[in-house]
Amino acid sequence: MIKLAVRLAVLMTLLVGTAVFLLAYQVIQTDSGFHIVQKDDWGFDKTWVDTRDWNAVDYLKNTDISKKLAKIEWEKFGDRAQAQWQKLQKTMDEAFEGQDMDDLSAKAKEKLADLRHAAQKKYDKLEKQFQNGDFSWESFQKKVAELEAWLDKQIEKLRANF
Repeated sequence: MIKLAVRLAVLMTLLVGTAVFLLAYQVIQTDSGFHIVQKDDWGFDKTWVDTRDWNAVDYLKNTDISKKLAKIEWEKFGDRAQAQWQKLQKTMDEAFEGQDMDDLSAKAKEKLADLRHAAQKKYDKLEKQFQNGDFSWESFQKKVAELEAWLDKQIEKLRANF
């Protein structure tokens, strides 16, 4: 009798938990995978949404889902952009790894600081252009690669002069 009561309690807990999940969250399937987002209003409508075959009109009809997907993509962009910037910073750090910074002249240290500032400024400009929708993620990556190549050249010039 106790086993039956425990099993029934576990079953009820699972059913109630599933019902609460279905009421409170949406599962949105996109080309990039599945996203679980909180619903604005509790209910069973739009619990599962498949956007893989949506066109522009579908996104316009479902602005709440469009906004949620845009927020998810923006967060992903922030993570990817941060990783790109860290890669650029690592390139600079590795270029001067093993270099005793005390041996560098004040002018060399100033040039290195200027180079870091210029790279940050160029990167910030790229990021802002991407945020404004001036180019795609693929173009952004290409432009970051161009920035990295420019940075490599500048580092070589700096090392050659000092």
